[in-house]
Amino acid sequence: MSTAEYYRGQAAQLRELAAKSRDPEAVRRWLEMALEYERLARTMAQDSPITAKPRTERQPVQQQQTRIPPDGKE
Repeated sequence: MSTAEYYRGQAAQLRELAAKSRDPEAVRRWLEMALEYERLARTMAQDSPITAKPRTERQPVQQQQTRIPPDGKE
């Protein structure tokens, strides 16, 4: 399960809680939280590796070479 799917699931659960509640303040708060989770899900979906823009390639790291003295002795 991706992070976006997780947040969508959390939003759905909060909406269910809001639908079952009789407390107007709790309903309001759960619906606000559901909206926040939906926003997070959209953000995560935009940043997922599948939809992310390809990044510029990095230069390969060169391995450090050992110096050999001119006389060939170490």
